[in-house]
Amino acid sequence: MKEPLEQKSREGLEREIIELKRQLVETYEMIRKLSEQIEELQRAGKRQAVPFARREEQRVKKPRKRGRKPGKGQYKNCEKPKEEEISETKRAELSGCPECQCELIDVKEQEQYEIDIPEIKPIIKRYIMLSGKCQQCGKWHKLCHPGQISEAVGASGVVVGPHAKALASNLKHELGVSYGKVSRFVNDVFHLNVTRGAWQQAGRPTAGIASPAHLQGNDRSAAGMCDGA
Repeated sequence: MKEPLEQKSREGLEREIIELKRQLVETYEMIRKLSEQIEELQRAGKRQAVPFARREEQRVKKPRKRGRKPGKGQYKNCEKPKEEEISETKRAELSGCPECQCELIDVKEQEQYEIDIPEIKPIIKRYIMLSGKCQQCGKWHKLCHPGQISEAVGASGVVVGPHAKALASNLKHELGVSYGKVSRFVNDVFHLNVTRGAWQQAGRPTAGIASPAHLQGNDRSAAGMCDGA
């Protein structure tokens, strides 16, 4: 049984007060930690990167230094092109002070080199094919050039070349670019007026659309003939 208050000594009361203060401090500290945890959970629930967020205890104590590691590349400026590599030289003339028109002294030349890609223009090839009927057997034959990849003529006589097909196929299947973006990119950069559907048709397997001049070029080139309807 607890000792009645009137029977406790002064020293006993002081010890109880000190113990109660210690318990009160521990309780306040526990409440503070729990409040911080609740706030952290509430903030984490509102962030979009919650599954990938790192807590303080998960962070690397000694992160690696930024930049390339030794031996992974040289830190230097781009080398100046050689004289024979320069395609064109343009000079900015400065005859005098642009403000007061006075003559300049200690004039020095400074160089800048601009490396750019040339303007790309499409290469248009025209293939002229001859066809005729044999007088003896009555069959129709058509002469195809070895460089052709299609036998289409008439309304379908404009086809996309092998280099353009290879680029579009690489953009589509290697980089995952849609045919709509392939059409905009290739048409804008290479000035080709090809629709999205045409690029999609051109992206069919090569074995299904290539002409015998490519798949069976040796035999057809030797004969020099393509059977026609």
